[in-house]
Amino acid sequence: MILGLLDGEVTLGWLADEFSVAFGADRGLILTDLIATAQSFGRHGLLLEGGRLEARPLSLLGHDPNP
Repeated sequence: MILGLLDGEVTLGWLADEFSVAFGADRGLILTDLIATAQSFGRHGLLLEGGRLEARPLSLLGHDPNP
């Protein structure tokens, strides 16, 4: 679900806000988990654009649904 939300438009902060409200959980904890998850996606080559990993902040990255 998270990978599908990283569309290059939303930030991890915005996602943390939304998840915090939806699940009634601590925003800081959610943000920490989202950052770790996005970093893991990046390490595994899932945050691609133009066939290469981007050096931009993870919160700005989208993903290619057909890598």
